[in-house]
Amino acid sequence: MNRPFFLTAFLAAALSSGAGTSTNLIREPGTRLTADSFFTVHVPSKAGDGNFNDKTSRWVSTADGREHWLAAEFSAPREVNRIALHFWTDGHLATDFDVQAKFNNEWKTVREVRGNRERVVRAVFPTIRTETLRILFRRQIPDNMVRLYEFTADRMEQPVAVTLSAAFHGGLLLPGRRPELLLDHCEPEKTIQLPVSIRLLDEHGKVLKTRRQACVVRQRAAVPLPLPDEYGSYSYEINLLDTPVPAVYFAPAPSVYRSSSPFGAHYHSSDPAFAHHAGIWWWRNHDVYGRWNFYLSSAGKTDWSDYEERLEFVRRNQLRECSVYLGAPRQYSTILPGEPVTGDLDWLYSYYPPADLDAWRRLYLTPMAEKIKQASPFRAHEVWNEAWSYYRLRGPHGTAGEAAALFRSSYETLKQVDPEALVYATDVKPEATENPYAYRNFGRDLFDLGFLRYTDLLSYHSYGIMSYPRLEQLRRNLWAYGRDYDLWSTETAVEGKPFPALLESLAAHRAAGNGKTFLYTGDKWAPLRLDGKPTLYLVAQAALCRTLGDALPLGFFTTDGIRVFVFANGGTAAAVLCTDSAEPVRVDRLLSEGSSLEDIYGRRFRHDLPLLTRDNPLIAIRPPDALVRRALAERLAFHGTERGGEMLPPVANRMKTADDTTWDTLLDHEIAALRRMRRQAADQQLYTTGKALDLLVNARIMLDRRAGNTVNSGTTRAALRDALAAQWREITRRTGNDGILPDTERLTSRAQKELQFAAMYDSDGDAAARERFLESAAEALANGRSRLAGEAVAHVYKTKSAFRSAKRLIRSERYCFPNGRPQEAVITLANPFGRELTGTLAVTPPDGWQADRTQLAYRVPPMSRQLLKLRLTAPETFAPGKIHRLTATDQAGQFPAIEAECEIVRQVPSHPILGGSLSTGEFTGN
Repeated sequence: MNRPFFLTAFLAAALSSGAGTSTNLIREPGTRLTADSFFTVHVPSKAGDGNFNDKTSRWVSTADGREHWLAAEFSAPREVNRIALHFWTDGHLATDFDVQAKFNNEWKTVREVRGNRERVVRAVFPTIRTETLRILFRRQIPDNMVRLYEFTADRMEQPVAVTLSAAFHGGLLLPGRRPELLLDHCEPEKTIQLPVSIRLLDEHGKVLKTRRQACVVRQRAAVPLPLPDEYGSYSYEINLLDTPVPAVYFAPAPSVYRSSSPFGAHYHSSDPAFAHHAGIWWWRNHDVYGRWNFYLSSAGKTDWSDYEERLEFVRRNQLRECSVYLGAPRQYSTILPGEPVTGDLDWLYSYYPPADLDAWRRLYLTPMAEKIKQASPFRAHEVWNEAWSYYRLRGPHGTAGEAAALFRSSYETLKQVDPEALVYATDVKPEATENPYAYRNFGRDLFDLGFLRYTDLLSYHSYGIMSYPRLEQLRRNLWAYGRDYDLWSTETAVEGKPFPALLESLAAHRAAGNGKTFLYTGDKWAPLRLDGKPTLYLVAQAALCRTLGDALPLGFFTTDGIRVFVFANGGTAAAVLCTDSAEPVRVDRLLSEGSSLEDIYGRRFRHDLPLLTRDNPLIAIRPPDALVRRALAERLAFHGTERGGEMLPPVANRMKTADDTTWDTLLDHEIAALRRMRRQAADQQLYTTGKALDLLVNARIMLDRRAGNTVNSGTTRAALRDALAAQWREITRRTGNDGILPDTERLTSRAQKELQFAAMYDSDGDAAARERFLESAAEALANGRSRLAGEAVAHVYKTKSAFRSAKRLIRSERYCFPNGRPQEAVITLANPFGRELTGTLAVTPPDGWQADRTQLAYRVPPMSRQLLKLRLTAPETFAPGKIHRLTATDQAGQFPAIEAECEIVRQVPSHPILGGSLSTGEFTGN
């Protein structure tokens, strides 16, 4: 059978024919495991040692080639009719493999498995007698390595596979689809009768429903599973399976807001139901597929087949794709000599910048973006990943200057290929604080080099609980460099925390003004599926997709120990309610007769009962407009305490005292008044009133939707896009790209942000929201245009100099040189200005050292960088531990002076890497 597996298990007890307990033939004395290859210490025998949990006790293949094999040679011929493979994780497994046996020195396939998505997969086949059994792995994810904890094989008395049908969706019960228990007899010439007993249990172990029947199996038989009567967490106890089968049953999420949904996830585990049922439409491919070295071999051969297959899933399900671009094959990589790689697919290639930006654009960005453009209805292109990290942009070339050049080159290329898509640089530590993990000032350097000119939004990674001050730091850093962009957290999770912490963090992201938040769904963070089972992280995120829709923020506040986050979802409001109380809390004072209360599953409750607890956050559907006005008033009053918010307290008071009959008109009045005031405002007043205006426009959109208002902005996306491009060109003519027009560019970038919102709502068919955002964009653009001629240029950009060579420690700024032997060093000069910089760098090596050049002429193109290479030779004799200082001074004074700390060693030590092991390469990772 070639149908996909969704969950597979087997007969655990004796069948009616009297089968006994089977023996794992792989662990019999004399059985020998061999393989086509193995990676470092992960030898084939470790797949048969009985250890299912220790990462060091796995067989891992190399990444060379697409196919691999693992064979078991028995000490004598054995009868076998089932095997089991225990892979490392849900995201590291074989999707396609063949079970083969050797007969007369020839391999015969006895079972094919295609489309597997299970970490533990079992295959049953007609009983055979053989001395050698082999698994031929034909396709793996996310790369070509097989990572296998255990391989088991045995003989059942009756070779019957017991599986759950596709309607079960890997532990998801979907309304309207009835899952079945499937019994497949692999020897159809025989007929057997099996007693089937099924019990449905709730999360507390209470038996809710039972089914018992004698099932006659010729080739296949199906037994319907009893469905629960309401949403929740359940399990099935089935006498033919060795463990209970967990299941979750929750309400579907409507699919009105897809492009404008603020919630996304990573592809570590994915399923069509995660979009169509759970409502998660944005997906990010990082850590799963998309790296350049995955598709271009060291021989120069391009193979897009795997990528095309991935995009077919995107195309078929109309997913919104966040595509991450990174990595470079060896011929186009700055990977250091001596770095050990296992083949063309080694992820190590993804840690070094590309050496050839022309090849990066021509052979990788352009064809990738063209394919995504055809597959996804709304797209975001993300350049690199965590460029700040030594593990993401490392080596002598991996400086902020190199990153800025990469971002600019990529932005221009991707915008040319796909002008309608969003293009941005990923997390660069935009908090701009000293970085304890890698380059200390990487984020600040990127801001100084003007990378915000080459991005459509600001991306960051917000692991942990989001708070308003945390988001505010990012937003203010943008503002300081002339931008009012949308903020996206493209990786977030709360390690080791239960789902309520994650749910509140997601709500807090959005309430504080974050645009989109992507769950990092790796195993230790927030997996949507773990060990083949759906998690409460999935249920919680689906609850937000279902109840919040596009989740336009309307404010948040705390009352009586309840944290209340209020959003618009279409024409109604919704509020996420959280508390730290372990004792149930009543929330009815916040609600009205027309309100309803839901938990994460979608179960409805009376709101006059004490139900809200720390472990049971609730979502209020259709809270009264008075609650919305209270949330708005609380935030407006808060912004009134911030710099530039002096005019907001009266607005907050008017919002607080309005009623249902007056606040529609009041919103129009306050929005118009704020816009008039902002024509004369500057800097901090523009900043703070912009946040207030966002809230009021969101409320206006909610009421427009509710009333079915026809809104006409008086412009179009195309017209605004042309006007926006013209305004950016005029700004560049005034600044020469040597600085910024602060308020002009803040308002122009705000218009760009709101035009992006309008495009998302146009994609979703929401005309009211589209027109309101076009209206807001036109107003911001006009406000910026009125300042263009008169505002002075602020010179915020700064040149940067960096020295790089081999290091003793990744997180140090000390460089190691072997005694008496030359070693290469690289100086990066980064120019953020719109003019070429020329001059000479004078290098002064330490006393007794030799440099092949001490005068380095430079010519750095506009908004680019130049790499200057030199060879330094340290003295033969040296005092261990003594630090030497090399200096490099620009004689024209255009670049900062460099003072590098250098150390002489007999041998450059292997560099430490994450996980505590050591590189075997001669050079460090910088």
